[in-house]
Amino acid sequence: MKHRLRSTLILLLVAGAATPLAAGTGGDPESTRSLFPLDGRHGIWLRAGLLSSITVESNLSTGSVSSEVRDDGPFFSIGYEYWVNPEWSVGVDLSFVDAGASSTVDAGGVTSEAVGVTAVLFGASFYPRGLAIGPSLRPCASLAAGPYIGSASNSTAGTTVTSETVSETAVGLRAQIGADVFFGGRFSTGIALGYAFVSDFDQPIGSHTNYSGPEFSLGLGILLGAAR
Repeated sequence: MKHRLRSTLILLLVAGAATPLAAGTGGDPESTRSLFPLDGRHGIWLRAGLLSSITVESNLSTGSVSSEVRDDGPFFSIGYEYWVNPEWSVGVDLSFVDAGASSTVDAGGVTSEAVGVTAVLFGASFYPRGLAIGPSLRPCASLAAGPYIGSASNSTAGTTVTSETVSETAVGLRAQIGADVFFGGRFSTGIALGYAFVSDFDQPIGSHTNYSGPEFSLGLGILLGAAR
């Protein structure tokens, strides 16, 4: 059911994103003549993922108590962007892709586990002038690549104390399409839909060895500097 819901959501989002793009190709040239000034500007973005799911589970059985809190999917990122000209920008994005913590108490002692996956992606975005809808609404496409860093720690305290830490790095590529709206001279908001292609970890980080999958996010940004 969860995968079916995500697939339906993705199809709806693709259709929604295609509508303004199609409208932009046939827009009035007068509406794109005075575009919001981006050339030479700096931007700081905060994005929240909407395909992530937070789960909280607890289990109480004879002689055992367990609990788990987990976020499965991209859920928060912060990024920097610099527009080298009115249509192209370059930037870096720090994304917190997955996180979880669990603990179990039984006759053998206390076992706890913590996992996390973070991505550092470098890339470029294209804001085609011909697809602009009015001076402020700018459809865009982006491509970014970089390391996905996964770590997991497991410790057990009972008659003996043991601990294990795993840290691995995978390579990922993320492609996105979306649209940003610039307003007030200093602010922006946007929507992005994409897919991340990530190589496998040698060992499972949490419950996964691969973190490829769809991404859908909403963002808020602050623009710094003056346009050239």
